[in-house]
Amino acid sequence: MLYSQTITPGTIVDPQGNWCPGDSLIMPYTITGTFNPGNMFILQMSDAGGSTFTSPINVDTIISTTGGTFSSIIPMGTSWTDRRLRIISSNPGVTSSTSALIYLQFTPILNIINSGPFCLGQSFSIGADQTGNWTGPNGFIATFTDQVYIYNPTYADSGSYIVSVTNGHGCTNRDTIHVTFNIPPSVSFNYPGSDTICTWYGVQSLTGGTPLGGTYSGYGVSGNNFDPTMSGTGTMEIVYTYTAANGCSNADTTSITVLGCAGIEDNFSQRIHVYPNPFTNSITIEGIEDKQAIVTNSIGEIIVNTKITETNRTILLENLPNGIYFLRIDNRVQKLIKN
Repeated sequence: MLYSQTITPGTIVDPQGNWCPGDSLIMPYTITGTFNPGNMFILQMSDAGGSTFTSPINVDTIISTTGGTFSSIIPMGTSWTDRRLRIISSNPGVTSSTSALIYLQFTPILNIINSGPFCLGQSFSIGADQTGNWTGPNGFIATFTDQVYIYNPTYADSGSYIVSVTNGHGCTNRDTIHVTFNIPPSVSFNYPGSDTICTWYGVQSLTGGTPLGGTYSGYGVSGNNFDPTMSGTGTMEIVYTYTAANGCSNADTTSITVLGCAGIEDNFSQRIHVYPNPFTNSITIEGIEDKQAIVTNSIGEIIVNTKITETNRTILLENLPNGIYFLRIDNRVQKLIKN
């Protein structure tokens, strides 16, 4: 059917001059004839290659009965290739001539690859699959990097973080992630067992971590057990970590000191009495004589090596720093505390 109405596209202008997806697109048009009230003029982009409109992309719509100007945006995600534009109307249905050929440049691929969770007070990073420039809340700026770090964040650091990349054709792409902070759980680890043990004590059950449902870790730790034969001697840091339903974790630590103890018992028989314990400057030993008494620190260094006799029952331990020491007599060991 022939219509007396016509639509004629004008000169297409890209104010940015790059013909990139996301750029502004200005296209005037003129008409002849009468278009009915409620008529829509629809700006369409051709299939790739510019020769057909089998599956056109609708770019913009103007409800009008007169000529005018489309001030539109080249759709993001449009593949880079030759394209043409045309205008169709709805009432009556008229198709314009096509525009001059334009060549769309390609937009750089860009994606942020971290989705959280983000936890208040816990440092985090955000990464992208390309190097770009970043902006964010609280005055955040970073340039020419694919990874940014936010340390010890507060609520002021919540909001939108945006990364942008511009390629050699002047085309820019952006991606955004909105950061909302969750509250980390309150975690404590109050270990009820002894904080100083011998290697031959055997496997120690780890308890005291709250909230329940967390995990223990450290040298010599397997599941909920600590094995001093696996850890070896020294002071071992045991960590209890708990992760809440909101994805945030927190941890608390305690230490267990493991001594070799040469396979001996750590309790004296009831007939041997050592006092005072805790001590300040000295200890007195009752119940034995003609025995060698050795006092060591927690790492096995000998502090005193003396013989206990009827007239020599007191061991002077002045000027020692506060802490844990061990008294060894024959095959027995007594833990001493200096305070």
